[in-house]
Amino acid sequence: MKDDTQVALKLFIKKAQKLRSTSFIKYFLDVGKLSLSLISPEHMEPDDEARDAFLLTFRLFFFDGDGFSFRYLDEKISRDSSLSEHWKQEVKDVREWLMQYLGGPSLLVVDGTSFTRQNVLDVFLYGDLAHVNTKKNKRVFNKTLRQQYEMWEQEEAVFRMYHLELNQILFDIFNAIVHISNLNEQELKQFS
Repeated sequence: MKDDTQVALKLFIKKAQKLRSTSFIKYFLDVGKLSLSLISPEHMEPDDEARDAFLLTFRLFFFDGDGFSFRYLDEKISRDSSLSEHWKQEVKDVREWLMQYLGGPSLLVVDGTSFTRQNVLDVFLYGDLAHVNTKKNKRVFNKTLRQQYEMWEQEEAVFRMYHLELNQILFDIFNAIVHISNLNEQELKQFS
């Protein structure tokens, strides 16, 4: 196994473990053990601080610069001939699922407008949580991501629904991260 392959797989595992230990993920795992009738409306989702801490690490799985993103594993690391065909195919399948999932429609249609899950993620991440660049070229429905975020924020019920959807999107992608992390662990065991 090439050194950069080993580094990428280990980094992916390390950052996935960090996500697993966040209070954001622990909230979802704990809620699964409770009856929804026991949860008060104000506790239907993790708090903002838990989500923001989760997002700091989560974003790394989408940026190629750190050498372990989904795309980096699929396009660069999978060229390592020592990796199993099973690992390569699973990484490719998960990345394809991820692109289809994010390209799929949001569950919400507001004022006749339906966003994709990618739009929802981008509006929250780049319209407020990770960046607040009002001049950024990326737009959704002729609005900057910041303008769209502010528009959602003005309608409390709409904003809450998009918040809940964001949390679901993050949790679904987290499950894909865990799957690849488990594959990486299996692959590394073959070389130890």
